[in-house]
Amino acid sequence: MKQQLQHGVAVGAAMVLGVLAVKWLTAVGVVQGDHAEIVSRSFNVTLGILVAAMANVAPKRLRPLNELRCEPRREQGFRRASAVIIMAGGAVYSLVWIAAPAALATPLSIAALATSLLTVVLLCASAASRRNSDLRQGS
Repeated sequence: MKQQLQHGVAVGAAMVLGVLAVKWLTAVGVVQGDHAEIVSRSFNVTLGILVAAMANVAPKRLRPLNELRCEPRREQGFRRASAVIIMAGGAVYSLVWIAAPAALATPLSIAALATSLLTVVLLCASAASRRNSDLRQGS
């Protein structure tokens, strides 16, 4: 628990320092452009990277498979697929903030992340439906 807290504080500090570094680089003229837009973009790129990183770590931090009453192979596949989908959503979120025009960055990045989350929700629903069907057939 203590290690997780330290990791969280370190990640939060890195995000803040990253935004402050971009702000400083803009102020001294190394990075050109609208100051507020650059800070907003750098923060959102960092946020997308954080989502992708958390999605990558999540399957390893969930309850161990041997403690669950499920088919471990199927559960591990589900966890990995969900993580890859969310990780891709976070990566696309960041890429949109890097490349898209300012007016489109917000709706496109939200659409990317929402699409990945909706895909995982549908994957969960499909898995639950299959499980219920398997249970009914086994009875």
